[in-house]
Amino acid sequence: MATQSLSKIHPYFWEEVYKAAVLKPDDALLKPRIRVAKEALLTRWLEVTKHHHDRVEIQAIVDAIKGLRVLKRERLRDSRANL
Repeated sequence: MATQSLSKIHPYFWEEVYKAAVLKPDDALLKPRIRVAKEALLTRWLEVTKHHHDRVEIQAIVDAIKGLRVLKRERLRDSRANL
């Protein structure tokens, strides 16, 4: 299913993939979940900023991207330390 069609179904569709990365941080799936969430966030960010949509959602996207960076840095650092 294309990303744009998902955004028409639910304007905050990125929340689902973001939650999958943040709330279910299975080490084996962490990298792909972060990648998918980041892609969904950036796609939606481009869409909403291009058309000057909902500023609340734009800020939520920015916050989510920052959260993914922290998650990636902290979790991957911890998993490498356990090797």
